[in-house]
Amino acid sequence: MNKKEGVHTIKTEELLNMFFKINNIQKYNIGQLSVIELFNYIIKLEDYINLNEDILKGVESEYTNILSIRDTFLNYIKKLYKVDSTKKFDIEQIKYYKIVRDNIRELSFLLSIYINEIDYYNEILLSIIRRRSNNINKNNKTDIFVLCSHLKNKYYNNPKMVETYIPEIINVIPLYLAKDKYFSLVRNGLRKSMLKKSNKFCETMISTYKYFFNGHLHPKYGIKFEKYFFYVEELKMIKFKELSYEAALNKHEEILRISDEMNNISEIIRILGLIINRFIILSMIDVEYGLSDLYNKKPYLLNILEIEKSKERDRYIQQNNKYINKLNHEIKKKNIELSKIINELISRKINNEKILNEINKTEHLLAYYKDEIIQPEEFIISEDNNNLVNKEYLELLIDNFIDYILRSISKMNKNEKKNRMKKLLSLISIPFDTIDEFVDYIKYSLEMCSDKEDLKYYIELIYTIIDK
Repeated sequence: MNKKEGVHTIKTEELLNMFFKINNIQKYNIGQLSVIELFNYIIKLEDYINLNEDILKGVESEYTNILSIRDTFLNYIKKLYKVDSTKKFDIEQIKYYKIVRDNIRELSFLLSIYINEIDYYNEILLSIIRRRSNNINKNNKTDIFVLCSHLKNKYYNNPKMVETYIPEIINVIPLYLAKDKYFSLVRNGLRKSMLKKSNKFCETMISTYKYFFNGHLHPKYGIKFEKYFFYVEELKMIKFKELSYEAALNKHEEILRISDEMNNISEIIRILGLIINRFIILSMIDVEYGLSDLYNKKPYLLNILEIEKSKERDRYIQQNNKYINKLNHEIKKKNIELSKIINELISRKINNEKILNEINKTEHLLAYYKDEIIQPEEFIISEDNNNLVNKEYLELLIDNFIDYILRSISKMNKNEKKNRMKKLLSLISIPFDTIDEFVDYIKYSLEMCSDKEDLKYYIELIYTIIDK
C-alpha cells in the first residue's frame, strides 16, 4: 500500500483482501509470540518453584496441585511440538484448557482473599503503632487547602495520572462519610463501571466485590490454603486495643513476612495463568494454523527445558527476548494497519460477516495475551452488544449488594467496618464524577481528624502518593 495514497483510494475488493492477509499475519505473529513466551514462562515457573519450595511445602495440598499443573504443561509442550502445519486442535481441547484456567484463577482469587483479610488487620495494627510510637512526625505540612490545590494542579496537568492515584488515596485516609453518602458513591461507581456490560460481567463483578469485602462467605474459604485460613482466624481473636506498642510492632512484622510468602505463591500461580493463556491462544489459532515453521526456525526451544541454569540457557533466553521484542513491534505495527482498514470499511458501510468474525477471533487472541492477572473471562472478552445488562437488573444487583454490605457491617466493630468500607470504595472504578468531588472527599476526611499528628501523617501519605 502506498502511504501517500492511503486506504481511502483503494478499491473495496483489494481492501478486503488486504484485511484478510494482514489479519492472518497478525494471528500467526501472536501464535509465534505465545510459543516463545511459553518456554520463558516455564523456565521462570521452575525457578520460582525451586526458590520458594519451603514456603510451598507449608501449603501442601496446593503445592501438589501446582506441581500437577506444571507437569501437565510440560506434557502439553511436548504434544504441541508434534503439531504439524495442517493439524487442527479438537474444540474439546480448548474447553479443557479453559477448565484448567478456571482452576488456576480460583487458586489465585482465594489466595487474594486471604491476603485481603490479613491486610484489614494489618491496618488496625498500623494505626496502633502510629498512635503509640514515641517518634514525632517531623512533617509540618498541615494545610489541607494547600494539599487540595496541589492535587488539583496535578490533575489539570495530567488527569489520567491522578485518576490512578485515587484508589490508593482512598485506601490510606480515614473514612468519615455518612452512610448515605458512602453508598451513593458506591452506587455511582458501580453504575458507571457496569452500565454497558453484559449480565454475566455484572454478576461476576458484584460477586468479586462481595468476596473482597468479606472473604469468609466464599464457598471454598477455609478449604484451600488452610494455613492462611487459620492465620486469619488467629488474627480475629486478638484484642488489638490491649496490645502494647512492641506487641503490635511484632505482629505487624509477622504479617509482613506472611504476606511476602503469600505474594510469592501468588506470583507462581499468576505464571501458571500466563502459561495456560498461551495454550488457549495456540489452541484457538491452531483451528486454522500450524506452528511447525516456528519450531523449524528455532529448534533449540524444546532443549531449553532440559538445560540446567547455565550461560547457555541464559543465551537462549536472551535470543527469545529479542524475538519477543521484534514480534511485539510487528504486532503493534499490524494493529495500526488493520485499524485503518477496518475504519475505512466501516465508512464504506461494508457489512461483511466474515470480516466481523475475523476481527472477533483476533480480539479474543489479544484479550488472552494481554491478560496479566488472570481475570474472569467475562472481564477480558469484548461484550456482546445484544446482551447488555438493562438498567432495572443492574439496579437490582446493586441494591442486593448494598443490602449484603449492610448485613455484613452490622456484625463488625467500628475499626473493621471502616477499614472494609474504604477498601471497597478504593476497588470500585472512579466513584467520583469530578475532581472537585474527590477533593471535597479528601478535604472532609482530613478536617475530621481531631489529632494533629494523625493529620500530619495522612497529609504526608497523600503527598507521597501524588508526588512519586
